[in-house]
Amino acid sequence: MERSTPRPWAIPTWNIIRQYGLTMLSTWRVSTRPSRRLLSCVSLTQGKLFLNDTLQDRLGDAASRIPYADRITVSQLLDHSSGIYATNNDMAYLTTIIGPNADPTRVWKPEEMVALADKDRSKPVGLPGEGHYYSDTNYILLGMIVERTSRLSYKEYVRKTLLQPLGMQSTYFYSDYLGKNARPPAHTVQGYLRSTKDLRAVIEPNAMFKPVPGEYGQDVQLLNTTLAAERTDAASGLVTTLPDLLKFVSALFRGKLLSSKSQKFLMSAAEGIDIEPLEKKRIWALQAINSLLNNSVLSRSVSEF
Repeated sequence: MERSTPRPWAIPTWNIIRQYGLTMLSTWRVSTRPSRRLLSCVSLTQGKLFLNDTLQDRLGDAASRIPYADRITVSQLLDHSSGIYATNNDMAYLTTIIGPNADPTRVWKPEEMVALADKDRSKPVGLPGEGHYYSDTNYILLGMIVERTSRLSYKEYVRKTLLQPLGMQSTYFYSDYLGKNARPPAHTVQGYLRSTKDLRAVIEPNAMFKPVPGEYGQDVQLLNTTLAAERTDAASGLVTTLPDLLKFVSALFRGKLLSSKSQKFLMSAAEGIDIEPLEKKRIWALQAINSLLNNSVLSRSVSEF
């Protein structure tokens, strides 16, 4: 099968860096999705966690209010086939991120996010194993499983397993920084949101997010929402630089972090990605980054760090 074209937003390109005056040391809010899947695979490699373990097996009472907790497996959490309600789209959460109650210092605890998926409050989007529906709740629960399995906090486990061994000295958790500061570091890349009429009909962005001058379409504003970044440690909670990110990507896709069996499972997320219908699609970020890593220009860049 012909390799698909990588999505351009999967990883920053040199053109974007030049266009916006960024540097290799600019810090980026990054998805922790590949690392969460990786950390779970590390536990699989060490024989501490099994793909068929259920939420009930691993979290007990902490997951008892999640529908089908006795049927949802670790494997289904990893590939988003659990059917769990997407708490990252819940209005109670979004209103503290971009809405009227937006609070740049608010850090959501895993237990608070999981409570939004309570069976008496929210319906699952599907049955376990019967479709792939993206939900940050999967990763939040995986973070809780990593803590229980390793007997370390999620942050400590990430530092000991990934950041320190790979020499990622410029990578840190955003929630740690927020404990001392109300604003992101000066060199953090800015984030923006297109405020459309349809969006405002659902949730009115907080006035703290200022419009960027310019024409962006009828009834459309471009808002600087850098302060609205998600603030859950196990869901997009890391800040890093391009050199650190390249260290991680290089080690991951060159098989330096996992056993061959766990590496194969990690990469299975991309299988059938181009032929599955929309409701069956799994996450494609791993495929996109792996495609880019095979590009000679990026490969040379990786080898320099």
